Amino acid sequence: MLGITYSALGGPVFFIFDFSEHLIAAFLGDIAGEYSTYIHFSSIAVVVIAFRPLKHRVDHVIGGVLAKKKFEF
Repeated sequence: MLGITYSALGGPVFFIFDFSEHLIAAFLGDIAGEYSTYIHFSSIAVVVIAFRPLKHRVDHVIGGVLAKKKFEF
């Protein structure tokens, strides 16, 4: 039961991170690519590439926290 609880708590963390990444990318894409679709999509790609290492770190931290917890069945 405890494992399900930790998984349920980890899901929203990943959702919030991905959603905030999307909002930042869309916002910066609208600013940078106001007149050009190519620049708009390029700026979104740059934000996604910049956030990728951070997402792996968040993944690793949450995985480490869940691995330290002892699960009892």
